[in-house]
Amino acid sequence: MYIFAPYRQALYLEEQQFEKDIQKVFVKT
Repeated sequence: MYIFAPYRQALYLEEQQFEKDIQKVFVKT
């Protein structure tokens, strides 16, 4: 579990950034 914890957290952070980028695209259009 502990080995995958940082990996899962990285995926979570990327997901958050991805949502922010999508929101920016919607705002532009």
